Amino acid sequence: VAIHPAYLPSHLPGAKQTEALRPHKMEVDELQHALGLDSLVERIRSIEMDASGCAVFSRPKWTCSDDAFAEQRQALYRGEARIAALAETLPDGWTVRLSRSAPCEHYYYHRESDVAQWERPEA
Repeated sequence: VAIHPAYLPSHLPGAKQTEALRPHKMEVDELQHALGLDSLVERIRSIEMDASGCAVFSRPKWTCSDDAFAEQRQALYRGEARIAALAETLPDGWTVRLSRSAPCEHYYYHRESDVAQWERPEA
């Protein structure tokens, strides 16, 4: 691997420049070490591959062992169902939104007048 000498001081502080204005040559392992990639390279090398070269995982990466994802998803669905129920009989132009400052609280918003309020609007 050849590295331009201008990059040596900032990107590879441990590398020694041999000649001015000439690319610095180093082995791939040396470059990975200089960039601090040793642990990442080891993790990649430890991934099991099948005959076609594709990674093999013991479980799908989207699964959670502690069901935390499922709990979060159900909480989101419950919130969405609550919002839908609150929005059913609102006057025209009003919507229900979840508050970012007070989690799990909803408020009412009228787009045309740019009014937001905690109390349900009257018809």
